[in-house]
Amino acid sequence: MHPFEAMAEPVRRRIVELLASGEMTSGQIAEVVGSEYRVGRTASCKHLRVLRNAGFVDVRADLSWRWYRLADRGIDALEREVVDLRVKWARRSGWDAESTEKFDPLAAPPPYAASWSVPFRGPGRPARRGLRGRQTDIPAAPDPEQGLYQILPMPMRLYAGEMAGYNVPLIPLSSGYDIPQLGYGVFKVPPADTERVVLDALELGYRHIDTAAIYGNEEGVGAAIAGSGIPRDEIFLTTKLWNDRQAGDEPHAALEESLRKLGVDYVDLYLVHWPAPANANFVNAWKKLVAMSEGGAVRSIGVSNFLIEHLEQIESETGVLPAVNQIELHPAYQQRDVVAWCEARGIRIEAWGPLGQGKYDLFGAPAVHDAATAHERTPAQVVLRWHIQKGNIVFPKSVKTERLRENADIFDFSLSDAEMAGIDALDPGDESGRVGAHPSTLN
Repeated sequence: MHPFEAMAEPVRRRIVELLASGEMTSGQIAEVVGSEYRVGRTASCKHLRVLRNAGFVDVRADLSWRWYRLADRGIDALEREVVDLRVKWARRSGWDAESTEKFDPLAAPPPYAASWSVPFRGPGRPARRGLRGRQTDIPAAPDPEQGLYQILPMPMRLYAGEMAGYNVPLIPLSSGYDIPQLGYGVFKVPPADTERVVLDALELGYRHIDTAAIYGNEEGVGAAIAGSGIPRDEIFLTTKLWNDRQAGDEPHAALEESLRKLGVDYVDLYLVHWPAPANANFVNAWKKLVAMSEGGAVRSIGVSNFLIEHLEQIESETGVLPAVNQIELHPAYQQRDVVAWCEARGIRIEAWGPLGQGKYDLFGAPAVHDAATAHERTPAQVVLRWHIQKGNIVFPKSVKTERLRENADIFDFSLSDAEMAGIDALDPGDESGRVGAHPSTLN
C-alpha cells in the first residue's frame, strides 16, 4: 500500500502516535482509538493490519500477548515519497523550496496524481466519507502550512492535561490554579464501587474528581488515583469539610484524615461543605481553610451551598473570598442572584445536581427535547452543554462507563442563543425547582 494511502485515515495516524511512545497490545490500542473515534475493536485491528502492510508497524509475540511497535520502514518510505514528489514538482514547475517560504504547491494534489494506481489522499480526497474516524469536510483551498496533505484536528481530543479525546476547557481560579470545567463526582457512589468507577473515569480521560468526607468513599478515590499510574499533578482533586468538623481546630484534623484516606499529600480544592448556620461555626471553618491555603496541603479553597448572606459574612470577617462556590444548579433552579454575586467577585460556580438528580422531568421539557433532536444528542448532553456555555463547572455522576463517555462528549457542538434561552426559561423564579436541602436549614 502506498504510504500516503496508509496514513490518510486519522485513526491510523493516532495509532502511529500511540506507538511512538512504546509497545502496546491491540486491545490497548483499540481501547484508546475506540473512545476517541468511536470505532470498534474489529475496525481498530483492520487499521493495524493496514499499517503493518505499509511497513509502519511491526509485531512481537511473547507467551501471553502480541505487542505492536512502530517500525521505521513506513516512515522512511513516506519521507522518501515526500522528497520524490518535491523533486518531481520542481522539475515540472521550476518551484524552489529554498526561495519560496510561504507557499508550497505540493499542498494541492499534483497533476500526475491522477495516474497513480492508488488515489492521492490529500486535499483532493472526496469530501464527507462519514464520521467514524475518516477525514471529512476537507476545505477546498488547502492551507500551505499543512504540507502535502492536511492533517485535520482529530474529532475529539482533550485539554491542556489531555483527556481521551475531549476538549475540556481549563477555568482559571482566583488562587492562580486552573480547574477542568468537566469532572466526575462520586456523590452516592457506593464505597465498594468507587475505585472501579473512578478508574474507569480516569481511563476515559477525566482529570477532575469531586468527593467529600461525608460521602464515605475517599479511600476508593485514593486507591483509583494510586492505581491509575497518572501523575498526581495531572488530576484535580476536590474534597470537603463536613458540618460536624467546623468548630475549633477540627478542620485541620479533618483535612489530615481526608489526606490519609485519599493517600495524597495535598488536595487541589478544599470546600466548606455547608454553612450549617445554626451551628455558628462556618466562619471559624473558613478562617482555618484560609490558614490551610498558606501551607502546602491545600492549593485552592472554597465553599459549597453558601448563599449571599453567608458569603458576605465570611468576607466581612476575613477579607478573603472563596475561589469556588459549589451550589445546586440545574435548569429548573438556577440561583441567578447567587451566581451574579459570585461572578461579580471572581468566584467560580460549580453546579452540583446539574441534571436535576432525576427528580423532575427535565429531559421531557420541550426546550431540552427539541435541542437534543436538532443536534442528534441525548437530553443529558444538551443540559450539560448548557452548563458549559453558561460557564458553570460540572461533575455529573454515573457508575456506567458508557454514560461517563457520553457525558464527556459535549465539546464538539454548541447550542444556539435561542436554545440557550429556551433552557434558561425553565426556571420559574420562585425556588420551586429546588431538589436539595436549603442551606439555611441544613445543619
